[in-house]
Amino acid sequence: MATPMDVDIHVMRDAETQGEGYPYNWSREEMQTIQDHKQYHLDMHDYLEDLEYYGPSVMKPKKPKNNLSETTKTKERLYGDQLHAYLKDNCKTIDDKVIPQIPVASSLENVKECLVKGKQVLNNLRSKTMAACIDYGSQLNLAFAMYETAVKDAAKEGRRMVPFKQWIVANVGISDGYARKLRRVSEILGQYRRFRKLGLPFSEVYSRVRDIENLLLSNPVAKQYWSTNN
Repeated sequence: MATPMDVDIHVMRDAETQGEGYPYNWSREEMQTIQDHKQYHLDMHDYLEDLEYYGPSVMKPKKPKNNLSETTKTKERLYGDQLHAYLKDNCKTIDDKVIPQIPVASSLENVKECLVKGKQVLNNLRSKTMAACIDYGSQLNLAFAMYETAVKDAAKEGRRMVPFKQWIVANVGISDGYARKLRRVSEILGQYRRFRKLGLPFSEVYSRVRDIENLLLSNPVAKQYWSTNN
């Protein structure tokens, strides 16, 4: 009989085709740019093959309009007041009330269902504001705590459970690395309401999270600003 912690092999296979499985967490727009340029270069290869054989009558594929150089540009590292100003400039005017809620698990029995449904909300909203990433990371932290308790209880009864990092891939369809990043960002930013309005890609926020944490610990003005929601 299946339990909430059983491995779902179908979800595991499905997860292999999703962007969350990549070690680097691109935003949806960045991933689309990469895919467009991959397809363009495949088309160019076919074009050159046909050009060589058929001559100049072959139609050349159109180059994607989105800018790959912007996607591959290394972000400048920022500190202190400069980082604070940059983050402020990238906040959006958005009401939390219009953001779909990430389901909250109440027990080990419904944690899988809540995480799967929450992932759909995350995929729809993560390129708009950090709210969904923070909320989903919070639920992942809750799920991790519940699961670890279940592992300990099972061990007392002589049973073994797969590690959480395997369970999350198999049952929810996100990589352990991505889950860890979401949990980390939620731990650092979750207590500061204004970060929910931050409109930067998750990959960039994660790359700056240590510097953001240092900013909040060392700058009382910045800490107060990000603690409010107005």
